[in-house]
Amino acid sequence: MEQVYLSYFLVFKYYLKDDNLWSEINSIKHIKFTGLKGASKELFEQIIKGSTDDNGIMNKKKKLEKSICKMKMELLDEDCKDEELMEIIEVLQLVAIYCIDESSHNSTKSEMSYYKDVSRILEIIMRNTSFKLKDDENVSQITKDVCSKIQKQFKTNIAMSGRKIDLLTEASGLEVSANEWKKNVSKQIADKQQSKNARINKAILNFWHTLPMQERHKTNMCTLSMGWIGESGYMFTVTTLPTLTETDFDNILDSLLPDGTPIASLKTKWFREPQLPHSSTFPASYPRASPTAWRLFWKASIPHRAYTLLWRLYHHKMPCKERLHQLIPTRFPEPDCVYCGGVDSEEHFVWSCPFKHEIWQTISSRFFVDPTKLTYNLIHLPPSSDVEVAPSLSVTYLDIIASVLLSLWQLHWKFIFEDHQFWPQEVVARATRQILKIHKENNSRLLQG
Repeated sequence: MEQVYLSYFLVFKYYLKDDNLWSEINSIKHIKFTGLKGASKELFEQIIKGSTDDNGIMNKKKKLEKSICKMKMELLDEDCKDEELMEIIEVLQLVAIYCIDESSHNSTKSEMSYYKDVSRILEIIMRNTSFKLKDDENVSQITKDVCSKIQKQFKTNIAMSGRKIDLLTEASGLEVSANEWKKNVSKQIADKQQSKNARINKAILNFWHTLPMQERHKTNMCTLSMGWIGESGYMFTVTTLPTLTETDFDNILDSLLPDGTPIASLKTKWFREPQLPHSSTFPASYPRASPTAWRLFWKASIPHRAYTLLWRLYHHKMPCKERLHQLIPTRFPEPDCVYCGGVDSEEHFVWSCPFKHEIWQTISSRFFVDPTKLTYNLIHLPPSSDVEVAPSLSVTYLDIIASVLLSLWQLHWKFIFEDHQFWPQEVVARATRQILKIHKENNSRLLQG
């Protein structure tokens, strides 16, 4: 983590040309924690020494367990009253049981499993203290307060929720730190977690600074938190640094990157692109289309739910009976269509079932200049060429396809789950209403523009 902090430090120092600011930051003393007292450190070292070989390597779990038991018996024989010494024994016992795995590495271990291994130890450490562990993916109260202020400031009733935290530590009902766990993940995901964890802890520290207390206490205040990636964990503190002024931020915006790019002109795409996998690494089944086709797709005026359906269709992930039969044969013993009895392939589910093909024929004759140009390829592949729509309409052929697909989808599942009769003309009527709604909205935008 020190290397990570050093990297960020150097980046900011490069762009913030303020010697006084950096002199003030360098003069800040790090808050040090004393840790275990002398007798406790000695006990810990004795147990570890008794469980390692001549080279100082702990290679046998059984040897550690023997060393723990030996020291525990000695403390019990001495009628030890020191609670911290007994807690060290308990913690090391849990480490031996849950945290040392002599089998091959288990890459399928879940995030919750990693958390449970550590939480058992934390419960012992926090026992008989004013600290309370609050787990189960909670939203920080500090985050909720910020959302509430935003709602009042902008007079919005939109429901807001913050990032969920794996473990919040509280004292007397007040949050004192946020802690995060992740299973073995990529560096990009780990970086996002670390950033989120640091931001929440900074917000917690800011809250504590608003409480009435002497200034010297605020100066010596910090949050102490943990971050875990699989079996590897680290602890970090968040302390208060000098506040950056408006001039400081202007200095950043006026700066250039090493390649000459002005920082003020950067967009999120610049940050995302290096992290995106190259299209050559995608499987053969992944939908491929030209940039023009994808622009047409994302700029369409279709409902958001229709985007999801088209995306599933492009990826060949529609829940047709043939696929469900392959995935869950005990639940779906037959691959037959519920309407006509034919094999319900993806094409059949969307297009070639007689009940559904009737829908497409009616719609194409109603809205397309040449109805014969509508084919299944135009439906199940990303838009590659346009189909001429009736000139009186302000819609694209993708708007029409998406409206039909969404209406078909909704009434199909209404038949499955509510036993509502599937009428092709009802699908046509619903799709027509959606198409005319898009037409009206597009016309309105043209008039306003």
